Order: sequence, then structure tokens, then C-alpha cells
Amino acid sequence: MTDFTGASCPVCEEIFNKDERPVICTYCGAPYHRDCYNRQGFCVFADAHSNGYIWSAPVPVLETPEPECLKEEATLEPAETPEDSVYKGIRDALEKIGMFEQDKSDSLSPEERFIFGVSEKEIAHFQGGIDPLRLLRYRRIASGHKISINLFAGVFSPFYMFYTRMRVIGTVVMLCFFLLTLPSMIAFHFFEAPHAAPFTRAELEQAMSSLSYFSLALKIAIALFFDYFYLRWSAYKIKLIRSRFAPDALSGRPEIPDMPSVSTKLTGLSDDYYRELQSAGRPGFRHMLLDSLIVMLIVLVLYNSFINYLMT
Repeated sequence: MTDFTGASCPVCEEIFNKDERPVICTYCGAPYHRDCYNRQGFCVFADAHSNGYIWSAPVPVLETPEPECLKEEATLEPAETPEDSVYKGIRDALEKIGMFEQDKSDSLSPEERFIFGVSEKEIAHFQGGIDPLRLLRYRRIASGHKISINLFAGVFSPFYMFYTRMRVIGTVVMLCFFLLTLPSMIAFHFFEAPHAAPFTRAELEQAMSSLSYFSLALKIAIALFFDYFYLRWSAYKIKLIRSRFAPDALSGRPEIPDMPSVSTKLTGLSDDYYRELQSAGRPGFRHMLLDSLIVMLIVLVLYNSFINYLMT
């Protein structure tokens, strides 16, 4: 009598117990639970009976103990390259100051990881690419930390905003800097004829000293919060473009939170959509020069109008 212990029923795929007496197919010898065979009504291998198919019990695989030398080799860590050690040092330094948090979903693709309702792939196309450190800052911002450090934005504002094509915000910032430096410009204008100035020299020096602190504070605030506003602005622009190309591009949850999402995917987006993202948001020096010249002409007209008003 054949021992079917360890074999499985072809219908329910459950293992036979030692005391079970299965129903045997008279053609191929396949064993079945009686209830399973009655439900099925025929042998699942019936199509192969005409070819002489004979069922055979699976051969159990014996587990051999792994040699101790192989176990030791398996626990050895791969050799660390100089590049890995440098990156590890940077990552450890960022972890100490709270600017790097290891994400449990690093295996997600850029299309599956969302920040402020848009995927990292969309952000990369819109901003002309994302370097690893900026990506770490973006993920930290999405987790609730609005403050980051962008020295270029603080030092070169508002021109850096024009470079990133944030025209409206760059114009507002340039007008703010114009107002903060207005006493200095007035003092320079009346340098050769101080008696014609509507303010005394002491009043201008006091105003220049006070407003210089506000100018420095504005630059520091821009350096700390620029990445947050740039990411928010990019997400807003991307959603507008996506609504024109594929309104139903998001599958999964209808509401996407600000936190990175793992349950939503992008569907139905063509290459034309990503080319449109690059065209609409890619930073460039050409945009910086053109926008800066236009706004500086506006500021110059306002300054001349103000000086003429003081002279009358």
C-alpha cells in the first residue's frame, strides 16, 4: 500500500495526514480527499491520462546542516569603498543635527513616493532634477519640518527666485529690498547737495542702521524657508499642469495627504506631460536675467518718481 504521508491533495493542496485514506484515481494514481474528489467530479490530470501520465509522490528534500565556515562567511559585511565611507559620514552628521531620517520605504520608486500631493518624479522633472541632499531636505520638509538651509537663496535673493522662475515672489522680495535700502539711495542721491535733502544726515544714518538689520533678517528668513515655499509652489504648479493633461491620473486614495504616500500611483501620464513639466519649471539663467531686468526697470521708475516727489 502506497504511503501518501507528506503528499498534498491536487484540489485543496493540503497535506495528507498519516491515518487518512485518500481516494485514488484508477488511471494515474493521484490521491484526493474524498470530499474534494466529490466536489471536483473528475481527476485534475484527466487531460494527461491519454499521454500515459502517472502521478508520483514528491521526493522530500532533506535539509543538510550548513558548514560553520559558510555561516561565518555569510555574516561578513561587504567591503566599504571610500565613497561609501564619505557618504556614511555625511549621513551620520545629518542624523545628529536632525536633517536626515532613514525612510522605511526607500525601495519605493519616484512615481510611488509623494510629497505634498505630487510624486518625486514630477518634482524632479519640474525642477530640472533633484540632487540627493535636496531630496533629503524635501522629505524632511514633508514630514513636518519647514526649516531648512539654502545659502544660495539667502545670499542671492531675489535673483535666485527669478532663477527658479518664482517671478511673483521674486518681484515682491525685490520691492522689499528696495524699500529697505531706500534711505541709502536717498543719501547717495543727495551726497553732493545735502542741503537740498528733505531729511537730515542724522535721520538718514539712523534709518539706514535700523533697516540694515531688517534686510539681514529677511535674508536669513529666506535662507531658512526658501525650500519649503519652493516645494509648495512647485507642487501647486505641477497639479495645475496635471489637471490639464490627465485629470484622473491618480489611482488609489482620492485624498493625498502632505505626508509621503505609498498607496497612490500615477496612471495615464504621457511623455508630453513630463516634457511640459520641464518646460514650465526648469530653472535657467536666461529667465533670471530677463525677469531681473524687467523688475529692476520697474524699481528704477518708482525710485525716480519718488525722488521727483521729494524735490518738489
